Amino acid sequence: LLNSFIEKPSSNKISELQPYQKNIELKAIVIRKVEQFKTKSNNIITKALIADASGSMFANFFDEIGESISEGDILYINNAYMTLYKDSPVLYQGKQCIVLKIGEFFFPFKISPN
Repeated sequence: LLNSFIEKPSSNKISELQPYQKNIELKAIVIRKVEQFKTKSNNIITKALIADASGSMFANFFDEIGESISEGDILYINNAYMTLYKDSPVLYQGKQCIVLKIGEFFFPFKISPN
């Protein structure tokens, strides 16, 4: 089952995402975990810099998923959405979002545009 996600080409590239786009599917590598913070409803949000071959952006992951990702993890993300926060694009894990670790370290990526 995991091999099907590894081999499947992703529908989206980071550089092509649009503000307020929904149903985003992509593969990206975690460049670094930036920070963790707690919401008023006691959820833990992990902010991470992710990248693919087209560029990079910040992504927010909730609770266990955010805590379990590490720098160098290659993720398959499906059904995410993007918004703007302080005029910068941020990818969010939606309620129906799937985030799977499909590998480590070996993934072509580009840090800019960010």
